[in-house]
Amino acid sequence: MAVDFHEIPWHDGALHDIRVLGLSGKRQTLELLIDLYPDRDPKSRRRRYRFVGKELLRFLVSGDIAVLLKNANHGNIEHMTMRGTAKTDTLVLTLFGGYIEAEAAKFTLTEVKS
Repeated sequence: MAVDFHEIPWHDGALHDIRVLGLSGKRQTLELLIDLYPDRDPKSRRRRYRFVGKELLRFLVSGDIAVLLKNANHGNIEHMTMRGTAKTDTLVLTLFGGYIEAEAAKFTLTEVKS
């Protein structure tokens, strides 16, 4: 089930995996596996989500693995910003220890059920 990624607090989320799929094919996709708090309730626990950018046009990833791992338990996601145009959206994900920027035709956030 898709979730409105603008309504979910990203700060203190945890990035677990980054995948860029389809580089040799016709459709490229960016996929992030992340744990986010579902709301702003301090008693909530993080839930696992899959964040997907379809029809990927460009991406930039920079990170210090040691710093990302050190901050993973407390949350290595500092801030998420989404900028849009008529045809694409651009994700800017600032991490404690890195940075991800990606432009795609569409981004979706889906909760991963265990």
